[in-house]
Amino acid sequence: MNAVTPGKMLQDILIMGFKVSLAYSAVSIGAQIIRDYYLNPIVGTGIDYGWALFTGGT
Repeated sequence: MNAVTPGKMLQDILIMGFKVSLAYSAVSIGAQIIRDYYLNPIVGTGIDYGWALFTGGT
């Protein structure tokens, strides 16, 4: 077993913090992309179809 120095511990904490911030930004951007390019068009199509059925296709 190796001795853990404060410098090494701080380096590990900073590296893990960078990884967490990178993962957070990827998830937040990914959720926005999924919402904008997949969910909104599907829901919009469903609303248009439902409105056409409701109004009798006019």
